[in-house]
Amino acid sequence: MRPPGRYSRFVRAMRIALPVGAVALLAVLLAWPRLHGPEGDVVTPTADGVDLERDGRVRLDHPRYVGEGADTPGFTVEAEAARVDPTAPRRIELERMHAELPARGGRDIAVEAGHAVYDRERAVLDLDGGIEVVTDDGYRLQTEAAEIEIEAGRLRTHAPVAGDGPAGVLAADRLEVTDRGDVLRFTGNVRLRLYGPDGERGDAPGAGS
Repeated sequence: MRPPGRYSRFVRAMRIALPVGAVALLAVLLAWPRLHGPEGDVVTPTADGVDLERDGRVRLDHPRYVGEGADTPGFTVEAEAARVDPTAPRRIELERMHAELPARGGRDIAVEAGHAVYDRERAVLDLDGGIEVVTDDGYRLQTEAAEIEIEAGRLRTHAPVAGDGPAGVLAADRLEVTDRGDVLRFTGNVRLRLYGPDGERGDAPGAGS
């Protein structure tokens, strides 16, 4: 896939602006656009700036990537900053990440995390630090550890999850989102407090544990 014209201009500008870090810059800039797979995707990377840090890592300021595959709805991943160690370019660290994962016919999901690592070989985003999952039908859930399989459209938490939804307040040991948002499955010590007709809440037995 040929990079978009804007991306090509960005690479050329960065090679001129930071010739000392040209090799490191190429490592990160060639690695990151493969976020969603090399075939059949449209990926448009943008960034406000790029720097070579003292520890040798490359930093991209406010990177944003938009893509869509032949069998996959469009996605957006952006962050306050992205960092890559040129000696280990398969791992891309993201600071204050925000992802939009729309679904064809399912739930649209937005995910925020204080920190994330994208593993290119596994095509997985590992998230930690203040994670929030929000769906377009009214769920708002928090956890401290999760992963997203971007190509499969699957999210799993690795820590307890709590929040609220259209029916009430809920908590569980784990959450799994599958079928590109169609299914939200809560397991392990599931607790649900239902909203009453007048806004009152009452406990309901857990299910799916």
